[in-house]
Amino acid sequence: MNGTHPPRPRRSARAARPARSGHTLLELVVSVAVSSLLLGGIMSTVAVTIRATDETAGPWQAISAGRAALDEIAGDLAYAKSFDGQPAHAIELTVADRDGDSVDEAIEWSWSGVAGAPLERKCNGGVGVEMVDNVHQFDVTYTVETVTDSTTRYFVRSVDLVLQVGSDSGARVDTAVHAFNSPEVDGP
Repeated sequence: MNGTHPPRPRRSARAARPARSGHTLLELVVSVAVSSLLLGGIMSTVAVTIRATDETAGPWQAISAGRAALDEIAGDLAYAKSFDGQPAHAIELTVADRDGDSVDEAIEWSWSGVAGAPLERKCNGGVGVEMVDNVHQFDVTYTVETVTDSTTRYFVRSVDLVLQVGSDSGARVDTAVHAFNSPEVDGP
């Protein structure tokens, strides 16, 4: 031994640098740009889907509007004291006083029979209030019981209602309402 240390092995230039542990600024900028484009595409897909869903929700909205109208009509029919005729596209009835003026209320639900026209409700001959728009069918059928004793009399036992809002026949709703007071009418 000559007192010198053994020669160290030489390192290459590549091995002399420490290993990289992160990304360069350029790589980060490119990944943010690509992520933004992907996010924009996803957002536009969601927006288109929401618009399409709103348009296809029409029958459900129509059914809901029809059901709400039939519920209101049922509330009037259930406690009817009398009916004025039995038209096929309207209901004209009298119910007990509801506004405290000691006079019975005259209520009319009517549809013109023209597809797309509204179903209206009038109270005491006032201005018609549009209850449902775009009605394509409103049929009223009365179940009348005939009672014969010394005279023949007719009583409404129930009223069947069919209401279609919009042109989709799947948006048709119907109900039968029992007339609790069984009001007397002129004939079947």
